[in-house]
Amino acid sequence: MNLSSNRLSRPITHPIYRAILAAFIGGAALLSITGCADMLTYAKDAKRDGIQQYNDGKYADAVGSFKNAARQDPTDPDTEYWLGLSFEQNKDYHEAIVAYNE
Repeated sequence: MNLSSNRLSRPITHPIYRAILAAFIGGAALLSITGCADMLTYAKDAKRDGIQQYNDGKYADAVGSFKNAARQDPTDPDTEYWLGLSFEQNKDYHEAIVAYNE
């Protein structure tokens, strides 16, 4: 069988197929961006909960909330700062230093 006659070996050149492919890729990109936005929303909620727990003196609970927020958004330095403060209040100084350095 001649490979040049095989339909699968030809590039997608028909405008309809290109439009379908572009729509599929665009939809996949939109879904991935939306998923990231959900993660950041959960991280903000966990951080907000952690700050409230810290202010209420529930430092162990705050540690859990800040760890959750850090897992969801590891790029937020404020979360690591609050995590370090919570560890300090629990007298877990080694973990506080680790959180401040991250």
